[in-house]
Amino acid sequence: MIVVLNKVDLLPLEKRASSIEKVTKRMLKTLENTRFSGSPIVAVAANPGAAENPDLSNCVGVADLIGQ
Repeated sequence: MIVVLNKVDLLPLEKRASSIEKVTKRMLKTLENTRFSGSPIVAVAANPGAAENPDLSNCVGVADLIGQ
């Protein structure tokens, strides 16, 4: 299983890293006593700012997700 934290581009930039870290720790704790313990967690923004900029070159985490 791969856990995907989607739409991370909607988080305020100054709090994004700490928010992702906090949710990642919470997910790891939730999954630790299941068969999914140790599953990779990937933060993704597949199409950030799509309404203003339909260019897909500024995707976040998609390459990491594909690499899993």
